[in-house]
Amino acid sequence: MREGWQATTLGEVAEVVGGGTPSTTRAEFWDGDIVWLTPTEVVALDGRRVSDSERKITKQGLANSGARLLPRGTVILTSRASVGFVAVSDCELCTNQGFQSLVPQTQILAEFLLPWVQTNRLEFMARSAGSTFKEISKTNVATMTILLPPLAEQHRIVDVIEAVDAYVASLESYANAARTARAALLHELLTTNTQGWKETTLGEVAEVNPKELRLADDAPFIPMDAVKVGKRRVEYTEPRGSRSGARADSGDVLFARITPCLENGKVAQIQDEIGRCGGSTEFIVIRATTVLDPALLYLWATWERTRGTAAQLMTGTTGRQRLAALDLSRLEFLLPPLTEQKRIVDVIGSVDGAIAGADRAAEDARNLRSGLLSDLLSGDHEIPEGYDELLGAA
Repeated sequence: MREGWQATTLGEVAEVVGGGTPSTTRAEFWDGDIVWLTPTEVVALDGRRVSDSERKITKQGLANSGARLLPRGTVILTSRASVGFVAVSDCELCTNQGFQSLVPQTQILAEFLLPWVQTNRLEFMARSAGSTFKEISKTNVATMTILLPPLAEQHRIVDVIEAVDAYVASLESYANAARTARAALLHELLTTNTQGWKETTLGEVAEVNPKELRLADDAPFIPMDAVKVGKRRVEYTEPRGSRSGARADSGDVLFARITPCLENGKVAQIQDEIGRCGGSTEFIVIRATTVLDPALLYLWATWERTRGTAAQLMTGTTGRQRLAALDLSRLEFLLPPLTEQKRIVDVIGSVDGAIAGADRAAEDARNLRSGLLSDLLSGDHEIPEGYDELLGAA
């Protein structure tokens, strides 16, 4: 162990505090001004700061529950079902009983404790117990061992990690802005300067659920979860599935027909390495004819106007609505000449390349952060004291 570092426990450096819920039948306990968090909210905010909640309670509700008002700078730690997710409080707040939050003492920074918890999430999960859902007790949180550096080095570690986090955030912001611009650009390319384009329907330029395809006994199978929103490629296949589902081949488009998958935009195009395959019954298969570039077909299927129009044609009970293949085939399709199709595909392809590059850079930076944080928390790598002068000059 490096000089000045101390092996201790969470209970020695932070107070572990649970939460509680006021009676939901007492209206006077609710709709106050006290932030009251649930685990779902913190899971969504993991690693960030929190100052608001979906529901709030009154002072009377706080007094009549197991909750306690936690100070600003508390590390809010989920302890039930989704264990080990964290956020730092930016105001006084309280939580329900799905937490064992950490109120740091003077020898530890909340900003140091937060990434430490993230790095040790698997240990929190291993210490959890329960048959219906996993839960970690206050004792098991408090007795976890932590290797604690001096405050000055905590500040250095926090600064380095926050710099990497800012870089990741900038890459993610760039990629998200590019996705927004891509959607607007695709809409413009498909709706402006359309003189000479043919007004037709999808069923006239593509085969919808082609029937003649035969599948080998070992043909791969694509479940709904293998198609991700915004991802053109199928992420994985299963060895074999039902022969009663979708049947597709290389270049075919899989179009999710159920709610909420259709509205969210679950669309993929079968890559060559998958080839002929089966798929979920909830996919509609679309195959381009010779007048239509398969790449443009995919873009049309992901277009917000296509998905919005298709969603209006869904039938069934709320929460279980589906789109009929026949209704999809009747959707309007404005067909450009093949040369124009290629131009549209190339323009969007260049934007997609930039987005993919930003996504890869962000993933590389996240991996760098994970490895760097692990090294810094173990004490294997020391940040020189001279770094403090850089902090002071910043």
